[in-house]
Amino acid sequence: MSNTTNHFFIGKARLLEHDNATKHTIIRFSLSGTGVRAIRPGAYVVNKKGKRIGVVTSCAFVENFQIGMAYIDKKEAQVGNSIGIFLVTPGKAIQHKNITELQNGDTFPMYEPATIISRFPMRDADQKK
Repeated sequence: MSNTTNHFFIGKARLLEHDNATKHTIIRFSLSGTGVRAIRPGAYVVNKKGKRIGVVTSCAFVENFQIGMAYIDKKEAQVGNSIGIFLVTPGKAIQHKNITELQNGDTFPMYEPATIISRFPMRDADQKK
């Protein structure tokens, strides 16, 4: 949520109350590598332990990299945290064998590594001055 501590507006108390009660938040992420297939809304987000923590809401190419937004668990939403993005096509089931049935040569879905970055880079730069 944006910094509302220095501003007065009607409904501020209710907004802060709602923000504190919610368990999820929007984050911004950057994929670590280039040459990755386009990330689509609906792609799953996992933490570094492989636990599903959210879903991608949007993503775009910025030069050679992809930067996106995701709705994730607040406990995982720290700038600099490593996350993973599963490349899935929304509405299409992922078909793979159970991990205990895998044999040499079989494929298994893997995630693309990403990092949580600041949602407001210009504001952060201004605060450092």
